Amino acid sequence: MALDPTDPLDLAMIGCLVIGLALMGAGQFYKKRHRHILTACGEVLFGIFWLTLVPEYLEKNDTVYVVFCLAALPAFCLLAYHEYLCFTRKEELVPLDWLAGTAAFSAGLYFLIAFIPPLDEALTYAVAMNTTWVLDLFGYHATLHTGYWIGSEFAVPIEHDGVVRIQIVLACTAIQSIALIMGFILATKPNRGIWEDWAKANLRHVERRIEKSGGIYRLRLVLINGTLKNLLKRSDRGRIGMAVLVTAPVIYVTNLFRNAAVVYVTHEGFLPFDFFHNYLIKAMSFLVLILLFLVLFEILPEFQENVFGFFDIMLRRKKGNVKDGFVVVEQGR
Repeated sequence: MALDPTDPLDLAMIGCLVIGLALMGAGQFYKKRHRHILTACGEVLFGIFWLTLVPEYLEKNDTVYVVFCLAALPAFCLLAYHEYLCFTRKEELVPLDWLAGTAAFSAGLYFLIAFIPPLDEALTYAVAMNTTWVLDLFGYHATLHTGYWIGSEFAVPIEHDGVVRIQIVLACTAIQSIALIMGFILATKPNRGIWEDWAKANLRHVERRIEKSGGIYRLRLVLINGTLKNLLKRSDRGRIGMAVLVTAPVIYVTNLFRNAAVVYVTHEGFLPFDFFHNYLIKAMSFLVLILLFLVLFEILPEFQENVFGFFDIMLRRKKGNVKDGFVVVEQGR
């Protein structure tokens, strides 16, 4: 994503991004209570940044991203409000801290690549080349053209039978999803003390059930048994490392097949490009992310605690209903 240093909108956009990420990042390392104010200011600026991207996605007719960008500002303002409550009430919320860390890590990784042209070009070329390998694997020959900049985007055309209908750009590299997953993982603070006793108790329970079960249900219990044993054997750092290894490569490889499908369907004329790319493929990618979430829930129970703990934040009614970094949900709500 090339920026024009003479364009006031570009300058405002990059200012909101850089300052917002810096403040949220500082909030992750600054230990005193005022870190909540830093984080809150960073979240508001980060929400404004997403709002500045709406015209770009409107021009691309990408409804999904337009809705996301419009929703970002009120969402981050809501998080900033809860950061302010943490400051005034002298409370700490683990899921709220995790969300700020996720935003800082994932956006920092993505925009580092998006705003540095050589990194953008290298990643786009690599994904375009790997996409042609997938197509060749299925006997659908495709060749790459020399990449070039179209305004603010670097594009690598893919040719089939002498015709170019698809160009790979940064948005086709799945770097958004990879950065998001990496942010989720790296912002999670593993702590065996939260789940170790629970895992041991469930392991004993599952082992007893295996002896009395059969068929598909037995297979399911065996898989759960293996998961619990592996969790108990791994260190906190080991679980973080494994979470990265079983998610980022899967997203990258899955995306190559996604790109190959877009090239094939578009060249063969089975479905309109806009419908297939902007809606159907995005829905399939979302399902893959949901499956990876389930995997992360098994590897990092703390990640699951953060996800569900975030929804509990919306039930934060009064001072004093926070315990051990999580909102205590009152019975009957």
